[in-house]
Amino acid sequence: MQSTKIQIQYGEINIMFEGSESFVKDQIKNLKSILEILNNPIIEIKDIKTVKTKVENNVIKNNSESGQIFDKYPTIFAEDGEIIQIILPKLPGKSDKEKSENLVLLYSLANEGKFVDKKIPYKNLVDQRKHHGIVDKGGNFSSYVKGLKGNILFNGKGNDATVKLTVPGKETAEKLCEEIIKENEQQ
Repeated sequence: MQSTKIQIQYGEINIMFEGSESFVKDQIKNLKSILEILNNPIIEIKDIKTVKTKVENNVIKNNSESGQIFDKYPTIFAEDGEIIQIILPKLPGKSDKEKSENLVLLYSLANEGKFVDKKIPYKNLVDQRKHHGIVDKGGNFSSYVKGLKGNILFNGKGNDATVKLTVPGKETAEKLCEEIIKENEQQ
């Protein structure tokens, strides 16, 4: 069974259609007609892809490459609904500083793969630090995060602080993923 999927961003509104190709085309025509009636026909199509699926025991299995980070690095990341998990048994790095920096890069990359253009709340990184057993001796975690300048953008203070990968940061995080995979293959 093949399914076509389209996601359309219209201002703050996000619309997604999924189904047979003819169904999706009909919905696009309907949407264009509605927008013309409203005299505002400008839309930006963000994502169109054909998805091959198969059904096993009444569960739809996705066989396509969606381009998301979870598909690219399935031994590093897992998606659990809205929750993004780093599933490594041990974070790479010898010191808490290295582990903290790698955690920020990996978690930011995973977040970007799921929520394009969203900034990561700093408190999520703190929760991930605790989840992965990195002890924050003397409150150094925030300085480790801020020390990743050039790789991340750190904005705000306290509970309102956010982190976002830069283009070089994304490249650094992807290189880290490749190194982790290569290292796991050698073991």
